[in-house]
Amino acid sequence: MSTDSNSEWKGNESPPEMTDALYAHQAIALKWMQGVEEDKSRKGGILADAMGLGKTITALALILTRLPWRSSTSPTLVVAPVALVNQWEREAVSKIKPEYGLRILNTQKTKCTLERLRSSDLVLTTYGKLRSEVKAYDEAADRESDDKGSILGDDYLTRKFPIFGPDSMFHRVILDEAHLIRNADTATAKAVSRVRAEHRWCLTGTPMMNSVDDLAGLMQFLQVESYSDPKVFREAFRTLQRRQGETSSDHVALEKLQALLNGMMLRRTKDSLVDGSPIISLPIKEEVTEHVVLSDHEEVMYNNIHLEAQQHVSNLLHGTSKHRSTSLSLLLRLRQACCHPELYAISRKSSRVKNYPVEIVGDVEQRNSTDTPRGDLVDHHNDVRHEYDDGLVGSNHNVGESNMGESSDKRFQETNEAIPEKSTVANTIVESGCETCVKRTVDSRYEMQRSSDSSPGEHRLREPVIAKGNARPQPQPMAYLQQSCTSSAKIAKCMNIMRDIQATGEKTIIFSQWTLLLDLLELQISKAMIKFCRYDGSMRSVHRDKAVDDFTAADSKVKVILMSLHAGNAGLNLAAASHIILMDPFWNPFVEDQAIGRAHRMGQTKKVKVHRLLVKGTIEDRIVELQAHKRKQVDGVLNQDAVHVGALNTNDLGFLLDVSSR
Repeated sequence: MSTDSNSEWKGNESPPEMTDALYAHQAIALKWMQGVEEDKSRKGGILADAMGLGKTITALALILTRLPWRSSTSPTLVVAPVALVNQWEREAVSKIKPEYGLRILNTQKTKCTLERLRSSDLVLTTYGKLRSEVKAYDEAADRESDDKGSILGDDYLTRKFPIFGPDSMFHRVILDEAHLIRNADTATAKAVSRVRAEHRWCLTGTPMMNSVDDLAGLMQFLQVESYSDPKVFREAFRTLQRRQGETSSDHVALEKLQALLNGMMLRRTKDSLVDGSPIISLPIKEEVTEHVVLSDHEEVMYNNIHLEAQQHVSNLLHGTSKHRSTSLSLLLRLRQACCHPELYAISRKSSRVKNYPVEIVGDVEQRNSTDTPRGDLVDHHNDVRHEYDDGLVGSNHNVGESNMGESSDKRFQETNEAIPEKSTVANTIVESGCETCVKRTVDSRYEMQRSSDSSPGEHRLREPVIAKGNARPQPQPMAYLQQSCTSSAKIAKCMNIMRDIQATGEKTIIFSQWTLLLDLLELQISKAMIKFCRYDGSMRSVHRDKAVDDFTAADSKVKVILMSLHAGNAGLNLAAASHIILMDPFWNPFVEDQAIGRAHRMGQTKKVKVHRLLVKGTIEDRIVELQAHKRKQVDGVLNQDAVHVGALNTNDLGFLLDVSSR
């Protein structure tokens, strides 16, 4: 869907300030964005090009070509996930000629003061920092209104809170990975919507991932006339949330939504054409399914869970049970049982949850493991889930807690900022662990530092976060895993593939939704003496950046990078890899697309091979079918095919477990 025709392209009009010429599709996008900003009736729009098509470079070109006079005090504000802020700075430095260099304020490195902000051309910050500042600003403003003397004036508030102060105004604000605000009700979505700017832009390769409701957050931020209120937007397009046959009202709503998007979104895929030629020339991407056969022990475990899950879903479909979360929990365990018995063991113990209504225990288990099917309960109780690319709160080993106070470890700053002040999740301790792994609480965290100078797989325990109360920090379970945990059918299959790849000297990204599975993989990769690095949400951002540098360096001996799916699906450039191994399928195909797009992107020179590890005849086959259905639904809205859209519902649960409602 586009507001501009690729066939209108007449030449490459790249800004002279840039070191390299723009690709044709980038120049088209630049021309479109310039036109939008020149149109006083429009505030901005959505650049929704597919992953790997260079949206960052296009945005930098826009900043250069429409840069206010240097005397201006209104810079461009870019809001990005923690993992991408430094990448924006690197791109701005490397893609712009030194004599035209932008004055950049990176708030990850330098404190954002009013003077620094107003003397900058480009301000880089994170979603978490914005959320934190707007909360502090509101508290200060409330104190002012409570004091009859009004001791806090606009000047004070603007200096104290340079992004949200009464006198703060940006030339434009750009949200990178804008789908992170797709839940309009989160504090972060509300915070970014309060940034005052002349122009507003969303960059995302996946503007819609689950349902039409995902667009409500973008409309709120873009201040789209008539639809900036999420309630109004949802009411206008609520018929598209269903999957029950087509009606005339559905068609009217769909056409209305497509017309709305046509006027504000530019979207191209890697298959799009410019003047009859491919939008970009990329090496072939081959996707293969590698079937895994469970061991007898693994199969017995899986079948037992499957029978239990079928019974729960059958009861749910027939109205004899109201606890949908129990079925979600069992689905989680089925998925984990396909990967390794220890993952299942952890899920069994993770249901010891205090202060939780029973109807949401299953959802807590889901979040404690990874990102989950997007149900209403999950969204309602988790303000972090859509905001962070790296799942800091949702790893197997750690559960986030709000109101933790000042942490001695800065890596938790973004996490603490992201958690709702009165969240039920935040005030609950979930005990998780397996028979062979140490039990840990929310306040007991260690970081494993993967040193590039150490032998493959060698870890060094870092200092613990200061625990609250009498909680004692515990060591990571890696030592226990080394002593007690065995391999699994999936890990064995992965290692066989890895050995074949190692013979070619090519590099590999291994993705999994579960950090513990990555731990278990580390053990086997270390035994095979393969040099590797790790990238997940338990690491400080500086260590994550170093992992990427170590992996992508031309002379690096690191051949493998282990990545948690949601930490590695953001806009990272990992074109150094030509092989991708997906250890476990995810409900949402667009999350996997983003992960694959880290390697199959501009700059890739080799054929990319994607290995999908699936256990045939299990829930994983059903997940793949559900992915295809979800892809068709979302593409229907974005590509103007009349189909319905919706999130994972009870009928989906029945489909996944082969249970009929009849």
